[in-house]
Order: sequence, then C-alpha cells, then structure tokens
Amino acid sequence: MSRKSIEMSKSALNEVVYSITLKDQMLEMIEMQELIEHQAHHDELTGLANRRKFEEEAVKIENRAKNFGGIFGLIYVDLDKFKPINDTYGHQYGDWVLQEIAKRITSCTRETDLVCRMGGDEFCVLIKNVTDKAELEHLSELLKNRIKMPFAIDGIDFKLGASMGAAIYPADGKNVDSLVSSADHKMYAEKSCTRLTGLKRFTQTLRYLITSNKPSPFNYQGGIKKQ
Repeated sequence: MSRKSIEMSKSALNEVVYSITLKDQMLEMIEMQELIEHQAHHDELTGLANRRKFEEEAVKIENRAKNFGGIFGLIYVDLDKFKPINDTYGHQYGDWVLQEIAKRITSCTRETDLVCRMGGDEFCVLIKNVTDKAELEHLSELLKNRIKMPFAIDGIDFKLGASMGAAIYPADGKNVDSLVSSADHKMYAEKSCTRLTGLKRFTQTLRYLITSNKPSPFNYQGGIKKQ
C-alpha cells in the first residue's frame, strides 16, 4: 500500500472515530435532557407526576374537552392520621409510607390516568376520560378501600385512611381551577366530618363508661392503663 493510500485510510478512520464520538456525545446530551425533563415533572420520593406536570396535563385535557367535547374528572386525596407517623417513627418511615400509598393509588388507576403527588400527604388522580359522576365515585371508593388496608414496615403495623373529593367537568366546574377548588372543598368537608364522627364516638364511649360505672381505659395521667 502506498504512503498516500495509508494517509487516506488514516484520515477516513479519524473521520469515523470523530463521527462515533460526536454521536455518543449527542446521545449523552439527549439522555441528560430527558433526565432533567423527567425530574422537573416528577416527584423524587414516589416517582409520581408532580404538581407542575398535573397543571400542564390538566390544561391540555381542558382545552381538548372544550374544543372537541368530552368529560374528565379529578379526585383529590388527603391522608388521614399521617402526621403522627412522622412524629412517632421519624420521616424515614413517613417516606416509606408515602411510597406505599403511591403504589396503592397507582394500582387502582388506568394507564391513561395521571396520578400526582401534589405535596406532603396530598395526591390527585386526573382522569382523562370519564363516563359519568358514578364512575368517579366508584374509583373514590376503590381508592379508599385500597388505602385503608393495613400493612407493615420493619415489623411496624400501619393503617391509614384518606379523605377524598371528586369533581367532574363540566358539572362541577368550567375549567381546571374551579374543578380543583370544588374537589378540594369536598375533600376537607369529608375530613371535617370524619373528625366529628370520631369525636362523637369517643364522647359516646366515655358517656357509657361513666353511666355504667365501668373502669375507664385511661388513667388520670392521660395514658393507657396497662393490663
């Protein structure tokens, strides 16, 4: 092989190496951009969509419903008695509980639905295609039953409840903001009702113990009497 041919071969090889290197760099940039995009729209702890993702998707669904017709809805979920978990066992256990709840909510939904962690112990399910309000109520009941099922982490038993509020377009609101407001109002109304019910049961139990002269399960220091 002549010297000129060797130089041409080296030049062609350099071009190939340069092309491969450039391609690898471009792929790395694309992967990095995708990672940044994912992190910007997803909750780091649970992997669910975050509030920003919810707002962007909700606007798209709202516009599609207005332009082409259709019904969509959302369900706001707020965990009951979550704060005592953080206070008693620490935030690590609180995080594990949130991850478990996220899995449970996701298991009840369809691939077309969007499950979001809105912050703290609040979640939202954005249902893109809804038949009627009965379908939303059915899903709400399904979520409640799934969430309240007991589970254990490191030998510690947990059992939570959840207050929910559902809203459907256009019956409960003409835009996403009004739907969120309606669902949020219903959720907190249910939470207040749950607290009042719990207080009523406690009062009835205490009244029964007093009138029947049965020993109280509480001592005078506010603790539970040991058997």
